Amino acid sequence: MTLTPRISIATMMTVLPLKGEIFFKKDKEGFFTTSDLGPKLLITLKSPAEIAQMLKEFNFMIDEHTVDADDNELIRYTDLSLVNA
Repeated sequence: MTLTPRISIATMMTVLPLKGEIFFKKDKEGFFTTSDLGPKLLITLKSPAEIAQMLKEFNFMIDEHTVDADDNELIRYTDLSLVNA
């Protein structure tokens, strides 16, 4: 299994909606996948916390970061331009 390079994720973040959510499904091997960052794009990573950190770096505020009973994670975010308006 190949992890998605950070640069690819950063590129996708430049076209994220100003407010949204990203759902990460955890597989049996401990990796998380999401297709919420772009059409026909599947991102696999070891920790959704990496995405949360990158959202902050790209001027997004984390509204919610939750983990369900199956260890899947959900991150809701808002662009700071909407928060400061």
